[in-house]
Order: sequence, then structure tokens, then C-alpha cells
Amino acid sequence: MENTETALGCAARELQEETGILLDSANVVPLGYRKFSKEGGGYFVYRFTEEPTLVARNSAEITEGGWFSEEEIRAMPCNKDINSFLSLL
Repeated sequence: MENTETALGCAARELQEETGILLDSANVVPLGYRKFSKEGGGYFVYRFTEEPTLVARNSAEITEGGWFSEEEIRAMPCNKDINSFLSLL
């Protein structure tokens, strides 16, 4: 996060840089913040009120992207903090 950015401003910038999605803050609802269990840092969770178009960019960092339902997220074998994330939905 840049010194002068809000959490939503940082999320909007990163989202645009990584995916090409321009975030309209009027279509975003903040759901909360969670700290990582042991490491420093954490994550903010937002919900879109309107589904934006996902345009993946050529990047070594992103090979695939998509929108997922809560059920699909729960079935993913990933993030060790997924239950903390899901508690915000």
C-alpha cells in the first residue's frame, strides 16, 4: 500500500495493474479485514455489487483468473486462512 492510499484505493490500483479491471468504488462493498495467522500482514475482502469483466493480462504472475461462488471457494485446496476469509462473506 502506498503512503497516501486507502485500502480500497490500493485494491483498485492492484486490481487494475494485475487484471486490467477498472474498479468503480460505487460498486464495491467492504466486507472486512483479516490478519494472517502467524506472518505479518493481512488482507481486505470486498464484494462487487455488479460483476466486472475479467481481462487477464500477459503476466508471469497470473496464469488464470475467474469469479467463484462461495461453494467453489470452500472446495478449493488452497489458502490456509480460507475459513477466516469465508467468515466475511
